[in-house]
Formats: sequence, C-alpha cells, structure tokens
Amino acid sequence: SVIDLYDAAGHQSPALWWPDSRAWFVSTEVDAFSTYVGGSGQMIDELLRSDKIEAVRISLDAPLDWGL
Repeated sequence: SVIDLYDAAGHQSPALWWPDSRAWFVSTEVDAFSTYVGGSGQMIDELLRSDKIEAVRISLDAPLDWGL
C-alpha cells in the first residue's frame, strides 16, 4: 500500500509509483507543483470526481511549471 511505502521510506512519499501490472503510474517531481497520475480513463474519471483530493485533467504536453 502507499502507507507501507511511506513508512518504509522514512515518512516520505515515493517519487514514482508503478505497479507490476503497469495499470497506472504516479510521479511526483520534487521541484514541481503537482503529482501526475496516468491510468485508464475510468480511473482518471474517479480521481476527478473525488471530494478528498484536488485533481485536474491535463494533456501529455502540459508544462511542469504551468507557466508560473
């Protein structure tokens, strides 16, 4: 689980999460403003509907700094 990864890394979240199934991918660049998630359309739609996280859909060519 993500909690196990967090605990094993000394209470830091991993920068890359990618299961053996390759069904999804999570990347957090240390100098960026966001965490990026790739996966099925259904999974992304569920993340976008969540009231527990802030999520926005972006394109694959979106800049990491959002122009700031």
